[in-house]
Amino acid sequence: MKSIKAMLLGVALFAAATAASAQNEQFIPILSYRTGPYAAGGSGYFGGAIDYFTLINLTGGITA
Repeated sequence: MKSIKAMLLGVALFAAATAASAQNEQFIPILSYRTGPYAAGGSGYFGGAIDYFTLINLTGGITA
């Protein structure tokens, strides 16, 4: 029973370590209204936001 717990703990720690080391980019969600009753106001703004983020990424992105 102890070996099973130790194995599960090892797998969990390995998974956490791999997930933490794989964060080399920033995810920015775009929560938009593109369908439904609010689409008239949201589709134009968020279409422009998507185009702006694409432009930033094509020109090299944001560097610190």
